[in-house]
Amino acid sequence: QGVILDRLTLRNGHANGPGDDARGGGLFLRNGSVIALGCRFESCDGNSGGGAYAEGSIFICADCVFDGNGGGSL
Repeated sequence: QGVILDRLTLRNGHANGPGDDARGGGLFLRNGSVIALGCRFESCDGNSGGGAYAEGSIFICADCVFDGNGGGSL
């Protein structure tokens, strides 16, 4: 089982703490499953994965936009 995000906007998320709290300003996913449909990840930042961070997970994006995120990768 997983989560479906449908036309959701994640904006101005900040992952600026220690350890895992520095990952995935918009979305942090570990050992899970997310399908994002038509979502926007914008102006989010973190030390790793500004818009989204996924580890050991299934993360499927269809028709998503990643815009103006900082912190490397997604």
